[in-house]
Amino acid sequence: MQLNLTFLSATAKNFLGGNHWQAKLGFLIFLITAVLIGYFVILIVTTPFYVHRMKEGAHEQKARAFQTLPPLQEISAYQESIGRHPLFGASKEKATVPARSSCDEFKSKYQLAGIVGGAENEALFNSKTGKQTHFAKTGEVIEGVAIEAVERHRVTLNCSGQKVDMEIEET
Repeated sequence: MQLNLTFLSATAKNFLGGNHWQAKLGFLIFLITAVLIGYFVILIVTTPFYVHRMKEGAHEQKARAFQTLPPLQEISAYQESIGRHPLFGASKEKATVPARSSCDEFKSKYQLAGIVGGAENEALFNSKTGKQTHFAKTGEVIEGVAIEAVERHRVTLNCSGQKVDMEIEET
């Protein structure tokens, strides 16, 4: 039995009986595409049924999970275990506050407003509350703080042997 190919075009004759690798590769790609399309159609049709079945099973799984939970205890047991945790107060140690020096007290009450130049420089201290102004020269004492040196832009304070510099604050 022989195939009569007289009515077909030359391209069809080459495809059916020829030996061209391009035609065979094209046919293979066509078959693979047809199989994939069929697979995706089946997935699209069956997925809603699968999802519905999974939803029904999820309720049963949640119910079983609640049945396996341990029973609740009294609230005092939970409060006790939380109270022992260091974050919530098991170690209630008071923080030690370092003692403030007289210089710190002085600096919190007064600001160096200016320095008056002359034969002997004089420092001008304004109270931060705005009620007092002190003029002080080297060697004078204000509220237990000795003025050790008055320079052009700063004053050196002596607080119980501790020397602290105070600079002019601009407001």
